[in-house]
Amino acid sequence: MTSFSDLRAGFLASLEAERRYAANTVRNYHAALDQFEAFLKGHIGDAPTAEHLRLLKSRDFRGFMAARHREGLDAATLRLELSALRSFFRYWGKRGILPSAAIMALRSPKKRAVLPRPVSA
Repeated sequence: MTSFSDLRAGFLASLEAERRYAANTVRNYHAALDQFEAFLKGHIGDAPTAEHLRLLKSRDFRGFMAARHREGLDAATLRLELSALRSFFRYWGKRGILPSAAIMALRSPKKRAVLPRPVSA
């Protein structure tokens, strides 16, 4: 049975080697996946495996996003974490390991509207 840690390591190695993502992006994706793993350990009650990930529904991903929002994360950070999860599931979905439909169905948090600043004279 493949562990979440093994899947994460394979995904992050691909981002660095094949896709040539910036080091900061890889670090941020790693942190987001760490947070998701910690959430799943509490949610499932065990260390997540590929089998656990295959059974996740949209409500599980919404639960993660809601938990992160309750921790005080702003919309931009939530969008980044959702992007990391989508990329992770898309990567493994293309390889026939994990389905990605449940995560792709989620909407990203809305970006807060910012009014333009007045020009000083």
